[in-house]
Amino acid sequence: MDIANSVLPSAATRAAGPIVDGRREEFEANKLRKRLRRQAGEAIGDFAMIEAGDRVMVCMSGGKDSYGLLDILLSLRKRAPLRFEIIAVNLDQKQPDFPAHVLPSYLAGCGVPFHIEEQDTYSVVKRVIPDGGTMCSLCSRLRRGVLYRVATELGATKIALGHHRDDILATFFLNLFFGGKLKTMPPKLVSDDGEHVVIRPLAYVRERDLARYAEAIAFPIIPCNLCGSQDHLQRKQVGAMLREWEKKHPGRVETVFNALSNVVTTHLLDRKLQDFAAVRASGTPLAEGDIAFDDPCAAIPAAQRIRLDRAEKRRWANCVGQRQSKRRDRDSFFRNEHAPPVDGRRACALSRCRATRDRRGDAIRVAHRRRVAPNAARRRPDLVFPSHVDRLRSERRCDERLRGLRAAAQSDR
Repeated sequence: MDIANSVLPSAATRAAGPIVDGRREEFEANKLRKRLRRQAGEAIGDFAMIEAGDRVMVCMSGGKDSYGLLDILLSLRKRAPLRFEIIAVNLDQKQPDFPAHVLPSYLAGCGVPFHIEEQDTYSVVKRVIPDGGTMCSLCSRLRRGVLYRVATELGATKIALGHHRDDILATFFLNLFFGGKLKTMPPKLVSDDGEHVVIRPLAYVRERDLARYAEAIAFPIIPCNLCGSQDHLQRKQVGAMLREWEKKHPGRVETVFNALSNVVTTHLLDRKLQDFAAVRASGTPLAEGDIAFDDPCAAIPAAQRIRLDRAEKRRWANCVGQRQSKRRDRDSFFRNEHAPPVDGRRACALSRCRATRDRRGDAIRVAHRRRVAPNAARRRPDLVFPSHVDRLRSERRCDERLRGLRAAAQSDR
């Protein structure tokens, strides 16, 4: 009986299980909500998407991205340091079996002003695009034209779309692979007619976070019968490639996305961005040039190069990475924790060897700065230190002492 009581959970434990799981799910959902708000707020601030007095038209398609965009903007508006209006707009394309009542009831429940625009673009796309063809390009153009017209009628100053970070990356690779362009979705742009400003507040948000958030909030998702029903789209193939990269090489997708905001136009081949015929050597270093392997002390007089602080010496030594085998042997010998104890005379010799070794290291590092070969600096320290010609003799004595100490240490073992 005691064994059964110890193994089987009690009724109170079984009742507390769902409560604990519910609290955990609520905690994770709240943490996800805060992250989405922070990322959207950072994107809005970085690219100045929303200004005081703006009337933001949020385009609602019924998918997880547009639902998440509206929910995040509503929460940010309560805490934003400036005042702006939000109006939700949905385009009813007259798709078959489209639940026209879902979005109006949801928006009315949220207390958001909304407008439903009805226009039959579905039949136009089906008539123009043959069966099996890609319908995204024509559908997006028709939908974008209608939304621009509605924004003008409603007096909206900004048009907010629900494109996220994965959409931006997928567009970049689509243009790279199939368009031959380095181009993607900008977080803020002016429409082709110059009358509207389009913003993408979810530019920093990952798609999987939006999917988790939509599942946690239980948004009434409406499936798309046009683009959403085509599985052979190249955009979906690129999305699968990005997910595979994230699985096999964590951090690669994040690095590619960061590269989109760190573009060096002078190091590309576009002649419209760089006048290559006018490139001349000016004799002055460029602020944005590749100076990783250049001389960082070129402007420092030779007399001051010796008096470099210890931190700069270590940084230069790590940058150059030129450690000879003899020096590595000496370092390993001095750092040997299992070396036998030494007497006072040997300790004094070791200290003198360390001092001489440090001076030789200074000579080698300054030789790199003055474009003198490191081996020449070992043989002729006077090339680097004209006032210390006698270092060559001390270095030779140091080598002899090191060989004697190493032999004594091996014999003691």
